[in-house]
Amino acid sequence: MKEIKGTKLVILNAGSTYVRMFVCAGLTLFSSRWILAALGEEDFGLFAVVGGIMSVLSFLTNAMAGSAQRHFAYAIGQGDVDEVNKWFNASLRLHLLLALTLTIVGLPFGRYMIDNVLTIPTERIGTCHIVFICSIIVVFFNVIIVPYIGMFIAMQRIFEQTIYQVVKVIFMFVFAYFLSTFNYDNLLLYSWFMVFITILFFIVQVARCSFNFKECKFQVKNINSISYIKELVTFGGWSLFGTLGAIASNQGMAFLVNIFHGPKINASFGISNQVSGQVNGMGEGLHNAIAPEITASEGRGDRQRSLAFSLLASKFSALAMCLVFIPLMFELDTILSLWLINVPDYTASICRYVLVAQLILLLNIGYTILVRAHGKIAGYQSSLGSVVLCAPLIAWAMFRVGFSVELCIGLPLIFVRIFNTGLRLWWVNHLLEISPLRWFKDVLLRFIVSVLIPLISAAYVCYFFDATVIRMIAMFVICPTMIISCSWLFGLNDFEKSYLIGFFASIIKKIRSLGAPAYS
Repeated sequence: MKEIKGTKLVILNAGSTYVRMFVCAGLTLFSSRWILAALGEEDFGLFAVVGGIMSVLSFLTNAMAGSAQRHFAYAIGQGDVDEVNKWFNASLRLHLLLALTLTIVGLPFGRYMIDNVLTIPTERIGTCHIVFICSIIVVFFNVIIVPYIGMFIAMQRIFEQTIYQVVKVIFMFVFAYFLSTFNYDNLLLYSWFMVFITILFFIVQVARCSFNFKECKFQVKNINSISYIKELVTFGGWSLFGTLGAIASNQGMAFLVNIFHGPKINASFGISNQVSGQVNGMGEGLHNAIAPEITASEGRGDRQRSLAFSLLASKFSALAMCLVFIPLMFELDTILSLWLINVPDYTASICRYVLVAQLILLLNIGYTILVRAHGKIAGYQSSLGSVVLCAPLIAWAMFRVGFSVELCIGLPLIFVRIFNTGLRLWWVNHLLEISPLRWFKDVLLRFIVSVLIPLISAAYVCYFFDATVIRMIAMFVICPTMIISCSWLFGLNDFEKSYLIGFFASIIKKIRSLGAPAYS
């Protein structure tokens, strides 16, 4: 079967990612409802904060993962198989060491946090220690699998990764449905199931990657690995500042919420992050599919192509998120009441703030990918990361003063997103000599024109009609239709329109052929 390359492969990856997003979003939201009902608000909040402790330590993994993917894709763009294999072996050795380090450091760190810092009912402390051990096991295997997943992404085999993710979510969906029927501590049962599903998919993906890619052949003796590891650590070290942003805006906030307001409000924050994660998938799917092509194009020295795709990633990601973002902002209370029945306090307002912050990030996400592909990220990551690290400090000060929970979480997130947008534009101009006006003209202005009419129309509907299920359904039909129409008329340039035409043509062709794509 004919090999799929370049733009067609990007289109296939983006299409499969959006199919995965819709399936996973629906199943995950139902799963969350059943898990919340089975665990209760308190245990759900405890799992969110205790199970997330390791994310404070595993932020190193995220930084190293981005470093590995970047070097894999860059070497692939240069067409050097041996070079890719060297980067893979260096990355695997590094992640094995990192997994062991996180486990050794994580055990005493987690025990100290549970016993001395977090607000946990006395009778649940022993259970929380077991939950934390489960989270360490999950993180251990998730660290080791990073080079393998990185190779899938760098090879643009996102289609296959999509299959694994969908099957994993289906497993979680079925388990969540039956969770309340078991005569056992559901918090422990849920934690051990997360361990089981992690190990199962670790085995499947590692075996599949090792079988498919000769670049993943493990070399026991690799005398050149030290220099490659140093490069991965250097690149990943500077990426660390950016990765800390996720910790500052999520787990750092979760700790503060727990300390100032207790585990029940952690349930609200946990649900808000789940909703934000699913909505963000609308935009994230596209830029994840495009990122390897941007890096490979930069590796070939094709700056114009990498720039075009980075602008496309920013605009399309934000517009795709708005398909759900705009109706959700107006209908969130109705949706949460239907979804959860008993909605934890502050959930809707926290959701709105988190969603706005995420939309701001997506508007310039393509430039983040472009700078990482370029490779000179030291000043870029240190400056942006320094700003992001201010978010929990601002939140802490606001909590101390007595601001409401939603303001303490939302305003710091939005502030750092806006400030870092300006910094990102300055760095792209400094490193790549691309004027900020290019982004304002090709992304921001066209985005505003595309969403302005749908936004006004949604506000009009909400003003004149009472909140009902019928109004909610109408909003989720009318708003996306208007966004798509306005984007086509006012928001897209000729290159982007041709991309979309090719996108849908590829989907139709695949449906007609009913055959799986072949890769080399």
